[in-house]
Amino acid sequence: MEDRIDASLALGGHAQAAAELDAMVQARPLRERRWAQLIVATYRCGRQADALRAYQRCRTLLADELGLEPGPDLQRLETAVLNQDASLDWHPAAAAVKVLPNAALRHAKAQPAEPQPAAGPAGPSLVGRDAELGHLRGRLRELASGEGGAVVLVGEPGAGKTTLAEAAAHLAGPADQRRTPASAADRRRRAGARRAQRYP
Repeated sequence: MEDRIDASLALGGHAQAAAELDAMVQARPLRERRWAQLIVATYRCGRQADALRAYQRCRTLLADELGLEPGPDLQRLETAVLNQDASLDWHPAAAAVKVLPNAALRHAKAQPAEPQPAAGPAGPSLVGRDAELGHLRGRLRELASGEGGAVVLVGEPGAGKTTLAEAAAHLAGPADQRRTPASAADRRRRAGARRAQRYP
């Protein structure tokens, strides 16, 4: 449930998440992650004072029930809200896509500088995924220029990860034209051939 709320916050659903989280913290009041989500959602709705009140409610509850202060993550979050830290703002380009670097892809075969959509049937139809597709296009351009990386799609079941992956595959072009990482043996053969050319 909390992962779904994270996804909703990442996609800009702050108002809906804030309303849902009010009930969620009542149901499980000792879950600090839910309080943190409520604080972020409320802050992103432009309600800084309400976000701080939520923190105080959590702090009072933890002190009364367990004799504890909120954990370090919640304490840092309170400081961020007080300082109106820009890291709390919603950034649509970062929604639901995480990138992991992979140096092995830098050694892949050359490909056209701009990935072309696959010929043949149209790719999957996506609605509301312009930011994610734009990010994937950028990653494909980096791959084509010799930079590498892996894109990991995360989300709840049914969120559209497979459809987004299929759209990315469509953007990359036909499978026989896609760039694939060179094997270690291929890299050694090419390095040996380059040395042989330099030192006949």
